[in-house]
Amino acid sequence: MSAPPPRRTGSLWVVSIGLLLLGLAGCACNSMGVAGAVMQQRMFEDIGDVVTDSDALGADSPMLTMRKWVPVTMALAVGALVFSTLVLVCAVLVLIWHRSVPKLVPMLLFGTIGYTILQTGISAYSQYDMMSWTRDLGAGAGGGFDGIMGMSLGFSLCVMGGWGFLKIAFYVYAAMHLRRPDVVSLFGGQAPAIGPRGD
Repeated sequence: MSAPPPRRTGSLWVVSIGLLLLGLAGCACNSMGVAGAVMQQRMFEDIGDVVTDSDALGADSPMLTMRKWVPVTMALAVGALVFSTLVLVCAVLVLIWHRSVPKLVPMLLFGTIGYTILQTGISAYSQYDMMSWTRDLGAGAGGGFDGIMGMSLGFSLCVMGGWGFLKIAFYVYAAMHLRRPDVVSLFGGQAPAIGPRGD
């Protein structure tokens, strides 16, 4: 009698469903990020056509500070959309029990980890640069407004960094888990005993 087909383990379900959720969420959020960056670019172009005041368009103006980051934000969102799509592909490959999973998926995930680190770092710095003028404005306004603006900046940076860390941690876990010998042996071309819906 032939050996029974390998059974999908609980940890593989965690990896596949986690990658699926992160891929779907990333595609949705980064699509909105690209659309938002395009709208910002058009808005700044329209404002630039109307505003001629030297103070408003000075080298230290808030508008120019924000406008200089729009192309960077758009490029980061496009790159993140590409890598989110790759994460979605990784999830599908694990779910359909594809033989290339042990070699291909960890490689794609390590590439995604590298891009996520780059994106989080640049996004945090751009956020700090764009919000620094509001912090300075709050310092001039007095009444504790500077503390509120500083807290808002710190909170946004913590959320951004924390979310980036959680994604990186899960990608590392998924990549290392799929490289384990016992997991690699499960992807030897045999179909799993149960399908993605448990049948």
